[in-house]
Amino acid sequence: MANVKTQEAQTEVTKPAAGSAAKGRGRLYNDATVITKLVGLDGKGANPKRPNTAANKLWGCYEAGKTVGAFLKKAQDAGFTKARAVSDLNHAIKVGFIEIKA
Repeated sequence: MANVKTQEAQTEVTKPAAGSAAKGRGRLYNDATVITKLVGLDGKGANPKRPNTAANKLWGCYEAGKTVGAFLKKAQDAGFTKARAVSDLNHAIKVGFIEIKA
């Protein structure tokens, strides 16, 4: 019986609050969000991706001071799918290669 209560308590804790960022995909940005800083590996915005790779080419689509929407458009114009660009954007934010201002 104690296990059931413990499991219920854990379930309640992990449920997102109504209207929180965890609803849906929980993105912290939209097309109007500004990319404020390109950090890169050197802290100065240098391209952290290996040369001559698709990831390196996609990094070239980021620009500090531009919006996420502008990045996505530039990436699509460069031949990347929106899904690929969004995936790269999420990863870059997660690992700290870029910073955004919501």
